Amino acid sequence: MDFNDFDDFELPEDDNYFEEVKQTSFNRSRQSHKQFDYQTLMISIIASIIGIIISNMFYNSLDMWRPLAIGLRIFVFSTIVMMIIFIYSLINGNIGFSQYSTGLNFGILVIGLILVLIISTLLEGIYEINFYSSNVYTEPTSYVFIIDNSGSMSSSDPEALRYAAIEDIISNKDDTFPYAIYSFGNTITCIRKVAPKSDGLDDYEPINNGETPIKTTLQQLLSDYKDGTLTGLGDNPKFLLLSDGYATDINMFSNISSILKDYVKNNITISTVGLGETDDDLMQQIALETGGVYIDIDDAQDLEKAMATAITDTSDELYQRHFFKYRHVLKLDTLYAFMHIIFTAIIGMLLSLLSLFATGRDNDKRIVLISGFITSIIGALLLEFGINAIGLPASIMTFIYLLLIGMVFINHETIETNYHLHKVEQQKQKDKISSITFDDFDTEG
Repeated sequence: MDFNDFDDFELPEDDNYFEEVKQTSFNRSRQSHKQFDYQTLMISIIASIIGIIISNMFYNSLDMWRPLAIGLRIFVFSTIVMMIIFIYSLINGNIGFSQYSTGLNFGILVIGLILVLIISTLLEGIYEINFYSSNVYTEPTSYVFIIDNSGSMSSSDPEALRYAAIEDIISNKDDTFPYAIYSFGNTITCIRKVAPKSDGLDDYEPINNGETPIKTTLQQLLSDYKDGTLTGLGDNPKFLLLSDGYATDINMFSNISSILKDYVKNNITISTVGLGETDDDLMQQIALETGGVYIDIDDAQDLEKAMATAITDTSDELYQRHFFKYRHVLKLDTLYAFMHIIFTAIIGMLLSLLSLFATGRDNDKRIVLISGFITSIIGALLLEFGINAIGLPASIMTFIYLLLIGMVFINHETIETNYHLHKVEQQKQKDKISSITFDDFDTEG
């Protein structure tokens, strides 16, 4: 090999050459990893809880067209969640914002939140439309009085004014109007079978003893109605439940919602009257979920007026329907269940789309959109079946739904340097340079 062939060969004169070699080997040894961002998820959960609390308080203070009120509730919730995540992402520096894109993403986020308000209001409005004949109040075809005879009634109503009130209520009805009277305490007793008013009422002296089995009593009467034991009530019977205490057969592991839903299916309305220290929440739930009214009084002297009002009035709640409420009217129930699931899922998916701009992680759109789709569907299904099929409290299911759609799932990119690999690469580069020596060249001739 002729040495003159290397006349054009020059060793690098740049002092930074070897530094560049080092940097090249360093870059080759760097490895990028994507890890799930648990911190952002926790922040989104905390933000969702804050949003749920504030939006619920805000909603309860509103007195306006309900679709707009529901839309505002979702808007307030979404705004709180997205803004907290946006601020956290800026402070934490785990997103690729530039000075320009920060303002752009914020602007898109604001526009998106306004769209959430508009779309939520629109979907709620559609969900509230009655796709069947208008609701017309129908007079009850019969009354069934369910009277508390537990031991506490001896002090709450010692003069048995509750039974005198029944006679006063019935006195205004036609002779053919049917009614029945049941009592509950130590046992469930039929005081008067279903019969026309003209059959009169035998003298009755109540015996107050035992506990307050409200759930068992309602369950038994419903069973008697369904199997034909309790007949003659017509197509639109109305029940009146009177009690002065807390149900002794209901606890945190049992509820009454499934029974009440069965009453609704059989077109039976229950109004309730609470006397003294009664379980207001339970009595209100019974009335609310069956379309009745609840009246609370402290003195037995007010029983006649309270019982008369409760059994003759009807609640507007019977015909009301919205995303976060039990659906009373079961006409076209499958259609409304489908609408409920689809509409609430759409709202959840909108929030997952907004989270892309709140976090600035456009490169994570796959995980964000897929996770948002899954949590939205799960949340919508839980909201519908939890409230309207299983009978769980609407407040709890609403909390779960909003919590799910507020969660944000993204990855966090980390760059690790393998220093062993770095040293190996660096040594290879040095060996390559040092191997260029004159001993390797043929100098003959």
